[in-house]
Amino acid sequence: PDARVGEWIVDMLNQADTDVDFRQYDNDGPDGQPNSGDDDGYVDVITVEFLEVAASCGGPAIWPHRWNISAQTGSPFQTNDIGVNGHPILVHDYITQSAADCSGTKVQDAGVIAHEFGHALGLPDYYHWVDRELGPEGRRWVLGCWALMAAGSWGCGPVGSTREPYGPAHMIGHSKGTLGWIDYLDIGEVWNEEVFLGPAQTDGDVLRIPLDPGGLEHSPTEFLFAEFRAQIGFDHALPAAGVLLYKQDSSASLRPDPATDEPYYLTMLEQDGNRGLLKTTPEGGNRGEAGDAWGVNGLMGKLNGETNPSLRLHNGDWPAVMVHEVSVQDGFARLVVSTGQTPRLVERPETVEVMQIRSFAVPVRIAGGHGPYTGVGTLPQAFSFENIGDQLFLIGSLQEAGENSYSIAVRDRFGNSSPRVTLTV
Repeated sequence: PDARVGEWIVDMLNQADTDVDFRQYDNDGPDGQPNSGDDDGYVDVITVEFLEVAASCGGPAIWPHRWNISAQTGSPFQTNDIGVNGHPILVHDYITQSAADCSGTKVQDAGVIAHEFGHALGLPDYYHWVDRELGPEGRRWVLGCWALMAAGSWGCGPVGSTREPYGPAHMIGHSKGTLGWIDYLDIGEVWNEEVFLGPAQTDGDVLRIPLDPGGLEHSPTEFLFAEFRAQIGFDHALPAAGVLLYKQDSSASLRPDPATDEPYYLTMLEQDGNRGLLKTTPEGGNRGEAGDAWGVNGLMGKLNGETNPSLRLHNGDWPAVMVHEVSVQDGFARLVVSTGQTPRLVERPETVEVMQIRSFAVPVRIAGGHGPYTGVGTLPQAFSFENIGDQLFLIGSLQEAGENSYSIAVRDRFGNSSPRVTLTV
């Protein structure tokens, strides 16, 4: 039936044209008034629903989609309604879906129409159909059921043989920002800074951090996003309440060559590191699981250039951005973040207790700068430094009892050195 969609829609529009004033649906201008002179002469979008079970459910009817009439018939549909510019109002963009759910016995839920309306607003799909012969099992879900424009109208977990009602999930914060519905939170240049996020669904809190050196004033192309998604409202069936961390790479494709490791334009940084959202079903992939989110079940993860998942730039370099801690408590998310372009050590105010004679490795948090890092300081014989992610370890062994203090610093890969701090063991 898909081959004659255009013919079917034109037939429907011809029947409706005598009863519908299409001028009232050309309202994309800035004044918010239809057919006022600042609109483009086109109906913004129409939705056409059919009664049969959709092909996406295995039914005999059309596969739900958003497209345009010109692609089907060669030109937009011309209505009988003359716009304020003196020309007939045209119909071009359309959405079509079934009015019935996959069982054919109930009314369709809002998932499909919400997803397709996202396309009408200009948003792309954030899933990747790698093998169409496998149907939905041949997709990489990329942002999964956490995002309306990915699997947020389908569901979470493994792809099932039937489509169960789900959501629709909220748009991801990047999509809301693209549409101008929210203002991103900008924390600027900080070191070991606490950031609190309310639920994105109610508070609109979405943190955006430029990853390129120099920050927002240098036209960055890579960003880290953070948002706290609670299990409330349309998101009540999310796999978990937790923090989503995802990366934007403006130089990357929405659908890179699946035979390569090229990044996606948006990539979910899955806390469990299993990359399930970047695998098809036969490869062990899924549409979203609790392990994607951060701060779930008391896990306090961290994200930097050496973790898995890694926060590396497109060219493989470490950014100055580090997420030291992520936790969720009492309906809010807490992150500890560094974005400073030069490194600092977070001084430990207390004396660190170690066992005499036995070897010890005492960590000091590194905040900011560009790793990998090198420890700086005069150390006793057999002492050394080791850098792992956002920590500098002082490694050694004390032969005698008593306190010993060491003045230490850290140097990043660009040669920037931190101020010295005193570590007492």
